[in-house]
Amino acid sequence: MAKKIRSDPKNGVLKRVIMIFFDGIGVGIDDPEINPFSRTRTLLSYFSHEGRIQEGPENGFMAAADATLQIPGIPQSATGQATLFSGQNAARLLNRHLPAFPNAHLRSLLREYSLFKQLGAMGLSTAFINAYRPLFFKLTEERQWCLSATTIAALSAGLPFFHIEDIIQKKALYHDFTNAPLIAMNYDMPLYTPEDAAATLAEASKPYDFSLYEFFLSDRLGHRQDMNKAEELIGRLDRFLKHLLRLLPMEETLVLVASDHGNLEDLSVNTHTMNPALILGWGHGARCFVFGIQSLEDIVPAILKQAREIGNAHETLHL
Repeated sequence: MAKKIRSDPKNGVLKRVIMIFFDGIGVGIDDPEINPFSRTRTLLSYFSHEGRIQEGPENGFMAAADATLQIPGIPQSATGQATLFSGQNAARLLNRHLPAFPNAHLRSLLREYSLFKQLGAMGLSTAFINAYRPLFFKLTEERQWCLSATTIAALSAGLPFFHIEDIIQKKALYHDFTNAPLIAMNYDMPLYTPEDAAATLAEASKPYDFSLYEFFLSDRLGHRQDMNKAEELIGRLDRFLKHLLRLLPMEETLVLVASDHGNLEDLSVNTHTMNPALILGWGHGARCFVFGIQSLEDIVPAILKQAREIGNAHETLHL
């Protein structure tokens, strides 16, 4: 008999959604020889033989999302992320998987369907929490539009970008939340523990209905096939997530983790994988969110569905 999946908590009203994008994490096999998530059980340790929808620790839920987008070939970053942040099938638009940064077609897609833009049209406040180095602000706007899918999604909604100085004020996080690369470049920054970073994200997200944070070292390490460093990184991500969940009022917060394709879960290859992308949810509406996910195309519609509760609450306040 199938195991009964617990329900979402009934108390509380959704006030905040925090989405964390971990690049290159899929749902693979439970084999410690190739899968670093098998070596120590963490909040990110889910395996394909246990089903497409699973319950997890800290009252979490997992969905394994198809990353192939019904197009032959190995899933890639530009098409996967453009889909993840638009709700449109970017691979079908191009009839192929595209690596690295979006091309002109995908930039146009994000201009029209950016998740930030769609949430803004609902009257919700949004933020891309990542801090950028000074070099970014020296680029022409045309050059900025040629960067990552997340950058394009934020530009499409007219969002301001955070500076590295905003990290000190707990308004933003660097893509490596420890700040180690910034310190190595002689920026005067504190070396963050995962707990420090979680506290910053909890604080930085307070003013917004929806916040996005991007972390892409997971994909880089997958390509390097270094098991020891992968284990260390997963340990840091686990500590980061656990502390974040402890700090937040989960009865009124939805915390999401989403990836674009597999990679880190199979270190036997130095490429991306055909495994489904890891999608996680905790807190208010997590079960409902996860149960709506079968493909990367479903992420944005599922977020918009949950976010309507925030919009309805705003309308009630103004009656």
